[in-house]
Amino acid sequence: MKRRVKILVTATVFLSAGLINQGLAIGILPVPAVTIYPGEVITGDMLRDGRFVDRYVARTNLMKSAGDIIGKVARRTLVSGRAIPKNALREAFVVRSGQIVTLRYSSGALTILTKAICLQNGQAGQVVRTRNIDSGLQVVGVVKPNGSVEVPKK
Repeated sequence: MKRRVKILVTATVFLSAGLINQGLAIGILPVPAVTIYPGEVITGDMLRDGRFVDRYVARTNLMKSAGDIIGKVARRTLVSGRAIPKNALREAFVVRSGQIVTLRYSSGALTILTKAICLQNGQAGQVVRTRNIDSGLQVVGVVKPNGSVEVPKK
């Protein structure tokens, strides 16, 4: 019985085999310079350029720009020198579970501000549950980029 094994071949293998001279194009992608662990925020010094066969770069769902990667958080371990799939990253959380946030309700000229404890991690634009510190009631709201939670109008 024959087994098929998928092998990721980087451009360095092609360079050492002399296949570049045979007309294979090379694509450059950002790759981790060090191992990046889940939950780590990615910075510019954690990345370097990696060379890959252009056909591989065109057919895969990989991050193609360092600017799109910097500031995001790793969902899983990113190994040094390997291309970064788009689904391996997420946006950073703006609010964290247990964090005290400002809860805001606005209707016309009326604005109510109070403090609440966030019950879930949340990114900007995401709906999260909070617990009002004064009343103890759970309130659902949308996370704003500044870290506050906006209660929607009913």
